[in-house]
Amino acid sequence: MKKIIAIACTLTLALPLVAAAADKAAANGKDLCLLNSQNCPASEQAETLPGRIAKIRLEINKGTAVYTGQELNLLKQKLEDDEYLLNTIISS
Repeated sequence: MKKIIAIACTLTLALPLVAAAADKAAANGKDLCLLNSQNCPASEQAETLPGRIAKIRLEINKGTAVYTGQELNLLKQKLEDDEYLLNTIISS
């Protein structure tokens, strides 16, 4: 029983740290909506493909000052996918 109470207390104390870490990531200039579809305003859910491509390019240009190498690779992959999709649509 003591273990369960200890675990519950630990989790309760850890929750504000997780929220603070998420706020810190947003404060560092990361676009969490582009990275992992979190905190997306309704206006961005209906954005155009060319607009999304431009936005991804801007985020990639921020480089390692804002994003980790893994996050930059993810953004580059999303850019490639969106550019391929746009070219496919235009070519049709």
